[in-house]
Amino acid sequence: MKNTADIVLLRDFTIQDIEDEIRWMTEQTEWIKSDTPWEDIEPIDKQELRSELQDIADNSLDGFVQNRKEIMVNGHHIGFVSLYPMTLDEYDDILPIDDKDKEKTAVGIEICEPSFWNQGYGTKALNMWLEYCFKQGIKEVFLETWSGNFGMIKCAANCGFNRVGIIKNNHMVDGRTVDNILFLLKAKQVDEN
Repeated sequence: MKNTADIVLLRDFTIQDIEDEIRWMTEQTEWIKSDTPWEDIEPIDKQELRSELQDIADNSLDGFVQNRKEIMVNGHHIGFVSLYPMTLDEYDDILPIDDKDKEKTAVGIEICEPSFWNQGYGTKALNMWLEYCFKQGIKEVFLETWSGNFGMIKCAANCGFNRVGIIKNNHMVDGRTVDNILFLLKAKQVDEN
């Protein structure tokens, strides 16, 4: 159980994170299966990934909106939060948004260490990330998950997201169909919480 004295921090990616990332992408892949279980996990060349991650660590810059931060809990590197562009065109029939084809901003969170799941760390980290994003002038963010990812659905609700769309029976997981779920959070919603 989570201790109220636990310290959750977000920080930039560093060289020390490279081996964790390689392990998460090649060996300890439970988080990928939880995020998108309908997709196959493709083999990754560890040396090529190590080289790419080294470039990322070497070229980290301050002073601009960063698209990823690493999550630390009591000094343990457990995952990351991210910011990425998405379009809503697949939700065309169900969303009352005129500019679905325009690029929107989405956030994501991955707790890659299963021993840290279901303890509230994701909610704390995502709230910190949202605060950072909105302070950078981002006005709204979307979050997408699927109907079997109960931890992400709970985290989104705890962070104040509202469900704005659902695509029924969009994927097959373990022989059953599951839905895509789209959430939205606007900057003023965070200020009110």
